[in-house]
Amino acid sequence: ALALAVAMRQISSSKELRGSVSKAVGGAVRGDASSGSDMLAELEAAVYGSFISIYAQGMCLLRAVSAEKSYGLNLAEIAKIWRGGCIIRSRMLEDIRAAFEADPELESILLDEFFSAQLRETLPPWRSLVGEITGRGLPALGIGSALGYVEAMRSERLPANLIQAQRDCFGAHTYERTDRPGKFHTTDWRRKR
Repeated sequence: ALALAVAMRQISSSKELRGSVSKAVGGAVRGDASSGSDMLAELEAAVYGSFISIYAQGMCLLRAVSAEKSYGLNLAEIAKIWRGGCIIRSRMLEDIRAAFEADPELESILLDEFFSAQLRETLPPWRSLVGEITGRGLPALGIGSALGYVEAMRSERLPANLIQAQRDCFGAHTYERTDRPGKFHTTDWRRKR
């Protein structure tokens, strides 16, 4: 989600190209506004969940670089400083500060009881909104990517084997299977099964 902020800035500056692509591929499907109040509540949940996701990603990056470079960063103090006057300041930073104050070794705010409870409440309407938006062909890069991060982090099993299979298909890198041990290679990925 952090990288998409930069990508969206580039995409938004390409207005003429976006207009041409819209004509070539087709534009968004507009729906009726009959479920406006439901969508507004879903949008609120999606934005709130996205904030949690983005802050979680940022704090995890700080934690990782601090460990790698032996910086000894105090994440509770960083949240306090940001709350006091940074461009990303928000009320949520106080909750983040409290989480790291309570547990300085917290690996992710997603593990904090307050934030995990917020996400359990937020995820269903957030998913619904992202589905509705993408179903209409509208871009949901920010809230969709933020949701994807949370969904990936809460998944004990990810589709990494699919990535391995793609690498094997393009470069014979082999792959592992979930049903039996060992390394495997498929010689003809185009063959019908």
